Amino acid sequence: MRIVKLPDGRLRIPVAAAGEGWAADGTEIIGADDPRYPDYLPLALTEDEHAARDRENASANAGLLARWGTRYEAQHGRRTA
Repeated sequence: MRIVKLPDGRLRIPVAAAGEGWAADGTEIIGADDPRYPDYLPLALTEDEHAARDRENASANAGLLARWGTRYEAQHGRRTA
């Protein structure tokens, strides 16, 4: 779940909708006057903070993914993708 704090202080939050035979994901922008705002604010990061976290996670996961790839190839042969 990615909650983005926009430069003006509003939050972009995830939303989901579903009906018979369909489902969709999207986002909604809420301001401080929205009753959900206090719940989401502690979880919000700016776009730059999200990007930094993504880079940290990618770096931390690189070794793990390499090990999984080696294990997969040992069990199933060379990966095609």
